[in-house]
Amino acid sequence: MPRQVKEKGEQLKIKLELELIFIFMKYNYHILFLISFNMISMPMLAQNKNIQKNINEILEKAFDDDQNVRDSIIILQKRNEINTVEYRHLSIEMTKLDSINQLKVFPILDKYGWLGKPKVSEKACRSFFYIIQHAKIDKQLKYYQQVMQAYRAKYISAFEYAIFVDRVNVKQNKFQQYATQTELDQLGNETLYPVIEINRLDDRLSKIGLEPSFVELSNLYTILNVCKDDKVLIFHIMNKNQTKGVSDVDIFINDKFVGKSNDKGLFQCKIVKKTQSINIALKKDNVKKEKKYVMKDSDDFSNLYIIWNE
Repeated sequence: MPRQVKEKGEQLKIKLELELIFIFMKYNYHILFLISFNMISMPMLAQNKNIQKNINEILEKAFDDDQNVRDSIIILQKRNEINTVEYRHLSIEMTKLDSINQLKVFPILDKYGWLGKPKVSEKACRSFFYIIQHAKIDKQLKYYQQVMQAYRAKYISAFEYAIFVDRVNVKQNKFQQYATQTELDQLGNETLYPVIEINRLDDRLSKIGLEPSFVELSNLYTILNVCKDDKVLIFHIMNKNQTKGVSDVDIFINDKFVGKSNDKGLFQCKIVKKTQSINIALKKDNVKKEKKYVMKDSDDFSNLYIIWNE
């Protein structure tokens, strides 16, 4: 075959191959794009899954740490062992864990929002609530709207919603609405924080799908029916070592007898909220103790811890 013919044939072959490649690229560029995109997105997808997994693990561990230490504390409370070394150690551990959990969980909440299924597990989703619930009031107020949104999204239950609303109120010395918050003092007194118009409590519970509880609470606690114009005074009268309540102390407010402390030094009464200051006198066995108190207008209730020198 002559050399010129052979070279011409090779040129035609190369030209044909280039045309075929051009046609393929023209009509199938999207295939190349998808291949390139997948090469980039697959590592990103794997990275996102890893981030999601790490977040889920952080949230679940925070939930377990939060609940486990509180379960141990509740056991001691039921045994009335609140003045023990073990109880104090657990209380310190609880405070420490709360701080650690907040440092881990709040940045996740700030960056990603309140995550729910299927992005994270149900336990991880609930972790947000309990870390907020056990934070200080400034953080609870900061994330208040997120908790309300979580309730509407059914990430938290009606009961969890109720205890959050009540806890925020109580921390600001405001009346609670759903009667979920109690206090256990060092004398062994468990008291129900004052509830606004408690005679309407069951109606409020019913509106959010919770069972009535007024009768049960009435059998467990001293209950005062208060309105927005009332203020409740909660007396905790204790010995000088603050380890035992002092019973049968006569209590006078502005020279008016209002009642006696119980066997653990507890007494509650209500006064008119607009009262600016009161004079409290305590009497027992010919011993008298008097003190003047200035009332805060913004407070719905006040805890008064009084040491009685017997």
